[in-house]
Amino acid sequence: MIQVTAAAAQQMRQLLGSQKNNGWGLRIEVRGGGCSGFSYSMSLTDRPGDHDRVFEVDGVRIICDPKSYIYLNGLELDYCNEMMGGGFKFNKPEPVRACSCGTLFGI
Repeated sequence: MIQVTAAAAQQMRQLLGSQKNNGWGLRIEVRGGGCSGFSYSMSLTDRPGDHDRVFEVDGVRIICDPKSYIYLNGLELDYCNEMMGGGFKFNKPEPVRACSCGTLFGI
C-alpha cells in the first residue's frame, strides 16, 4: 500500500481540481534512469490500464502499474512547501540507493 500524508493529499486534490470528479487520478510510477538507476514519475490520467492497481486515498485516486507497485509498496508520499527542494517527496523506509547528488531511491 502507498501511504499519503495530509499535505500530499491536499496538494493532489488541488492539482486534480474539478477533474477528480470525472474519474481522473494521479499515476505514480517507477522508471529507469536517474542517478541511482531509477526515478519516480507522477502524471495525471483518467485511464487506468487493465492491470493497474487503483487506490482511493483521502479523496484522491492513485493509479499504479504492477511493475512499479513492486517498488512503491510501502512508500510514503509527502509534500513540502519549501523554496529550495520543495514539492512531492517519496519516502521509502527500506534501504535506498543513493547518488552523490543526494538523490535517494527506495528499493
